[in-house]
Amino acid sequence: MDLSISGFSAPQTDVKRSSTAPGMAHAKAKSVGRRPSNISTSVKADGDDTFTSMRRATEWSPEVEDLFRLQAAGWNHEEEYTKVYGPPERWPADVCPDQFINKLQSKSDGYFTYWRKWKECEENSLRKVKIFS
Repeated sequence: MDLSISGFSAPQTDVKRSSTAPGMAHAKAKSVGRRPSNISTSVKADGDDTFTSMRRATEWSPEVEDLFRLQAAGWNHEEEYTKVYGPPERWPADVCPDQFINKLQSKSDGYFTYWRKWKECEENSLRKVKIFS
């Protein structure tokens, strides 16, 4: 009785498989955790696409709340969103005194994201918010 395994899914002992091309193991290990040289960390502010600096939010404010909502939908700041979809829809002043953003379209797929009238950026998410200037 023959109990050997055969077929495509059987392990191939005569074929040596490598996850990297010969000579590339050293180059691959060296680039782990490094940013490619063609990606810039600066972004504009005055309509040209690079800002001069970026800092993280340390305390909550209505501006930080709006940035949290924009960045959750994939946008860096309101100007970037406005260039594509126009100004974001906001809650009316009689319903929400801070007039937070009400509805945004996602940057990746264009689906709508609806936001509540009150604060949604919790203290544990505060440091995730990037403030560009």
